[in-house]
Amino acid sequence: QQVLMESDNCIVVNNVDEVQGYDTKLACHRVAGIEVMPKLHRAFSVFLFDQSGKMLLQQRASDKLTFPNVWTNTCCSHQLFSTDRCEIDDEKNIRKGKVPGTIRAARRKLDHELGLQLDTVQDSDFKFLTRVQYASVDKASEHVVDGKSFFYGEAEIDYILFLRCNTSRGFSLSPRPEEVQDTRFVDMDELRQMLVNDRFKWSPWFHAIAKAFLFDWWSNLNEICPPTSSGRDLNQLH
Repeated sequence: QQVLMESDNCIVVNNVDEVQGYDTKLACHRVAGIEVMPKLHRAFSVFLFDQSGKMLLQQRASDKLTFPNVWTNTCCSHQLFSTDRCEIDDEKNIRKGKVPGTIRAARRKLDHELGLQLDTVQDSDFKFLTRVQYASVDKASEHVVDGKSFFYGEAEIDYILFLRCNTSRGFSLSPRPEEVQDTRFVDMDELRQMLVNDRFKWSPWFHAIAKAFLFDWWSNLNEICPPTSSGRDLNQLH
C-alpha cells in the first residue's frame, strides 16, 4: 500500500475537472488536519452487476491506508497520470460519453483488486453515467510523521461506470487480501437493509452516491446496460 501511495501519480484537477497536473497518491490523500481537504483529483467507481441485476460489493481490506474495513461498490480507484499508459480523458470526449482512459484504469484495478480480467467484456460494455464530486477525511486515520499528526482522506471527482456481466461464463473472483477482505452480490432490498444496519460501515463516496443516485440508476439497469443513453448525465458534474 505504501509503495503504491508513493509511486502512483493521481490526476490533479480543479473544481470543473480541468487537469492541473499530477501528484503522488500520498500527496493527494494525506492532510495535516481533519479540517483540511486533500488535493482534488480524478477517481472512478465501478458498479458491476450480474445478469440477474445483483450488484457486487466489496469490503476494503484492513491494510488500506484510506478508509479501511468499509463496504463500498465493486471497485474504486484512480486514473493515473503516466507517460506509458494514458488514463486521462478530455472534456470533449467526456461530454460525448467517451472515457477510454477511465475504462483502461477500471480494467487495471478490477484485475488488481479482484482478479477480474474480463477478457470477454468489451470497452463498450462499460457505461459512463456521470461525475460526482465529494470530499471526506477519515478521522480514524491519524498517524504521526516527524512528530506531526496527519490524516488520510479523499477529495475526488468520481467517474461513475456501470458494467453488467454474465457471471456464469468465465467469471471468477480472486480478491487480493491486501486490497479486499470480502465480497458479496446483493439486490436492491438487501442493500437497503445493509445501509441501515450499524454492523456495516460504508465508504463516504458510496454512501453519497447511494443516497442521491444509485437506486434510481439501478431501477433503470435494463435501459443503461445494454447500450442506451437513458439515465446518463454526461454534461453535468454533481
